[in-house]
Parts: sequence; structure tokens; C-alpha cells
Amino acid sequence: MKYRKLHLLPISVFVLIPTTFVITYTCAVLLGHVEPGFPYISDTGALPPESCVFSQLLGIASVLYALLYRQAVTIEPETSGSVARNQDH
Repeated sequence: MKYRKLHLLPISVFVLIPTTFVITYTCAVLLGHVEPGFPYISDTGALPPESCVFSQLLGIASVLYALLYRQAVTIEPETSGSVARNQDH
């Protein structure tokens, strides 16, 4: 088993993006920067401190997306050949 726990990367990206929006929305409402309801995402991350949290978490998410892409590019050539060999038999 060369690749173990590969499922954790897509799950972490899937969880991090909505969590980012919820955290910044909660901070913006509690600090009175936006009205409760459905503000634009950019409005919830416009003023400090929620803008700092918003940019940091989206930066982390972008790194995870890059790792996810790299993972897919690395694994795909190795697995596509084995599938083709199995279909010949």
C-alpha cells in the first residue's frame, strides 16, 4: 500500500471552504459589520478581523487544492495502466 489515507485531502478541502464562510459570517455578524441574513461573501470578509481569517483560510484551501491536483496527476498515470492491463485478460 503505497498510498494510504488519500481520502483525507479531499475531505479536508470539502470541510474547510464552508467552515471558512461560516466563521467569517459569524465574526462579521457578532461585530456588527453586516446584518444577519444572507450578505455577500465578500461583505463578510471586508473588515478586520474577519478579513484576516477569511484570507488565511482561503489561502490554506488553495494550497490543499494544489496538493489535491498534484495527487491526482501523480496517481492517475500509475492506475490507468493497471486498469488497461486488467481489461486485456
